[in-house]
Amino acid sequence: MQVVVYRGGLAQFRIPDGWITELGEVGGGTFYRDEPDSATLRLNIMTFAPKAGAATVAPVSVLEGKARAKHTAAAMLPTGYAMVSYDDETDENGERVRTRFWELAQVLPSGHVRLAVFSLSASAARWRAPDVETDLVTIGTEVRSCQLATTLGEVP
Repeated sequence: MQVVVYRGGLAQFRIPDGWITELGEVGGGTFYRDEPDSATLRLNIMTFAPKAGAATVAPVSVLEGKARAKHTAAAMLPTGYAMVSYDDETDENGERVRTRFWELAQVLPSGHVRLAVFSLSASAARWRAPDVETDLVTIGTEVRSCQLATTLGEVP
């Protein structure tokens, strides 16, 4: 496994050896095996300022709306982050694509909320292929142990 230090330490997690990492000038990152039809992992992180005078929220409460909408539950992880996971299927240029999402919510000491959205996509036809199933398990495990910066900015 190789360690990804994302955006100077905003997040740190592992991906399988040999995967390619692409980071745009702004926005998220893309990670994939250099093989035709391989699954693709994406990561986007957003940080939200607290509303003036609002009480600090619990990480799990940040994800409750998404959990209800996706008929699942948000859960606390040993890292102190809340997580919700769900699958969606869409049509992209006439091809069905299935995506598993893992959303992590972190509440910073300042009251800011950080949301890290990992998604692993593959064609619906390949969703049960052995390599995709292995990627789902591997990435799911790694997301659960992802480390997010504990301060605002990009340095943990």
